[in-house]
Amino acid sequence: MYKKGFLQVYLLLAIVFGLLGISDASLTYFEMSSTLYSMLIISASILFFLFNVIAIAVFHYHRVDKIAYVLPVYHIVTFVMFAGMSFWLTTYNSGLWLGLIIFGFASSLAEILFAVYLLGRMGRK
Repeated sequence: MYKKGFLQVYLLLAIVFGLLGISDASLTYFEMSSTLYSMLIISASILFFLFNVIAIAVFHYHRVDKIAYVLPVYHIVTFVMFAGMSFWLTTYNSGLWLGLIIFGFASSLAEILFAVYLLGRMGRK
């Protein structure tokens, strides 16, 4: 029961984080995000990154289906990738921000869809 409950909470948090990513990409595109909002997003991203590391350990301990590992690994990889690309774009003042915004929006949407799929799959079991 615990593993199913934790997985369900994790997937709901992934959906919320995906919605946060979509709102962040939209606000950034329309140049409506403030410094405070950006700091809150960065803080939430770091906390969610750490939560994903813990989630992998919990999933492993409770022997959750391998498909459940996709989202935490995806979040860790995209966090490192986005952090690196953001640092690079900020350092070199590149004009590639639009591509990063589009990729962020698309990846958040994919994250939401996959989490909803896994929640539906859990409901059928």
